[in-house]
Amino acid sequence: MPCWNRMLASRRWRRRRGAVIVLVALFLVVIVAMLAFALDIGYTCRVQSELQNAADTAALAAAQEALRAEVRSDSQPRRSPPAPQPPLSSEPRLSLRPIRREVSA
Repeated sequence: MPCWNRMLASRRWRRRRGAVIVLVALFLVVIVAMLAFALDIGYTCRVQSELQNAADTAALAAAQEALRAEVRSDSQPRRSPPAPQPPLSSEPRLSLRPIRREVSA
């Protein structure tokens, strides 16, 4: 009898061994997919961080340049704005003075 049990046990082991290989293969695919997803998310976060650093640097440079321009304009004497020029046109100018007509009788 003990011999018979050993044969059944070895048959069960062989069937289970095939099932374990299938499960390991499935879990391996899942683990590789999770690793790829983690690497992709890491790369995305790194690129976003680099882009944010570039935008911050550009904003600081623009603010510094604007401040320098403001300081330069304050150090120079201010000029009065130019007088408005009359429009250039070929039409005669109208006068607002009353017209006096002499009436002859």
